[in-house]
Amino acid sequence: MKLSLQLFVSFLTVLTVFIVLMISTKPILTISKNVSGSVVKKAYSSLTELREELLNDDQNFAVSLSEDELNSMLLLANDLAGVNMRINLGVNNGIFVFQLDTRMLSQPLYINGLCLLGGAAEKLIDECKIGTIPINGKVVEFFIAKSALLFGGRELAELLEDSFSSVQVDHGYLVGEMTKSQSLGEDIRQGKRQFVNVSKRLFQNATVHKDAVAVYIDALNSIPHSETRLSVYIAQAFKTAKALPNAMPPKKENEAALWAVAILVGSNKFADMIGLDSLPYNLRSTQINGRFDLSLHYVYSMIIEMTTNVSLSNKIGLYKELLDSEGGSGFSFDDLVADRAGTKLAHVATLDNKHAVHMQTLFASNEIILLPKLDFPKNNLKSNNFELYFGGARNSELEAIIKRIEAAIENLEIYKL
Repeated sequence: MKLSLQLFVSFLTVLTVFIVLMISTKPILTISKNVSGSVVKKAYSSLTELREELLNDDQNFAVSLSEDELNSMLLLANDLAGVNMRINLGVNNGIFVFQLDTRMLSQPLYINGLCLLGGAAEKLIDECKIGTIPINGKVVEFFIAKSALLFGGRELAELLEDSFSSVQVDHGYLVGEMTKSQSLGEDIRQGKRQFVNVSKRLFQNATVHKDAVAVYIDALNSIPHSETRLSVYIAQAFKTAKALPNAMPPKKENEAALWAVAILVGSNKFADMIGLDSLPYNLRSTQINGRFDLSLHYVYSMIIEMTTNVSLSNKIGLYKELLDSEGGSGFSFDDLVADRAGTKLAHVATLDNKHAVHMQTLFASNEIILLPKLDFPKNNLKSNNFELYFGGARNSELEAIIKRIEAAIENLEIYKL
């Protein structure tokens, strides 16, 4: 007993020292700036190029990423994960800095870390520190390679290991050339297919009852093809849920009902996600306020929320509009309203059984308005105009409009919690 107590005290002492060495009361990075359209476009372009390089059959794999491209990808990661990261590249070396914010007894605390890049032959990562704890670069490279082995397979792990000795810092770029096997692209695709298949099985078993979704699709198919209002399809789905015997909890019925709507009016690919096939249905075209694109924004956001969460669904919708501002149809606040409303509907309708039943009752007995009436004088903005009105220090104006959108959505009866 005495020995056990001594071991426990020793463990607490070591843990306390480790935490003291790792945690700081001062940040080493400023808060990441808001993600802009140019950041989203640059990150998307860079990731697409990397993906194409990995998947093609050419055995030569070239890397050339600028500091700007790397930081664009990191800014997106920062926004999604809440971790602050930056990279600075010089002539022959660089530094990668990360910072995790936390709180203890209302006191802000920071786990600060950095890795020195370049400066040593056959080694990309020279040395790292977490707080004041030094970690050898080879140790960090080992753990990164093992993580790649776990999530990407042997070929990808070997390619990553190769990159540590062949990729170097060169005048603000990470550059290098490696050799990959001709089968790497197919191995990655096969791994992705296996991951998707496993995810489908887990997803359909854990959350969505595909037989129930099929029942709702049959009910929706009774709606005349001439009917194009999305609100009618959602109302029919919830009316069916209200009328059905309680085979499943109401929130699960609503989940199945919304999947049926998304499959019928959004994309047949949603059926594949839950393992539903061989259904005799045709995709319907629906609209909100006379606009078919708003309907698609709405139902896609429903699915993103049900497969992830509200925060990620809202961020994806915003990123899409930022990307559109850089050469697409322009940043559209109307689209953003539909994104946020679709996310909100899925959240409220499947939050718990009480809200699920309330939603079924509302749609069964009321004329449904899916979107609030809002006017945006500055809309469908291309990059230059978007930056003019909402870039830099004027990001507070963009945030104010988003808050206005969310308040207007929550003011509609169907979205009230």
